[in-house]
Amino acid sequence: MIKMKKGVRLNGIQPELAAIFPILDRAYESVKKDAVITSLLDGRHSRTSLHYVGYAVDLRTRHLTPKEVQLVYDHIRSALTKEFDVLSETSPPHFHIEFQPKR
Repeated sequence: MIKMKKGVRLNGIQPELAAIFPILDRAYESVKKDAVITSLLDGRHSRTSLHYVGYAVDLRTRHLTPKEVQLVYDHIRSALTKEFDVLSETSPPHFHIEFQPKR
């Protein structure tokens, strides 16, 4: 199940990002945990962040063991095309995923 942190804004996300939600759900289900979206168009990010234009999502990982983080990361990375960047951030711990087609 995908949950949303209080205050997360869904309105305005791009279709390419919305299309990956089932992949995110399956990745977290594979370790029997819920996916928790902590940021979409909200939050504080760099001035040029793709969050502000609806092409980025952050997901909580603090409720995962290090092994589960790796399993979920591998699941997401293998399911998405190269048009997506998938980063495992440590401070605070989360996945940052953005749609950024390469030219």
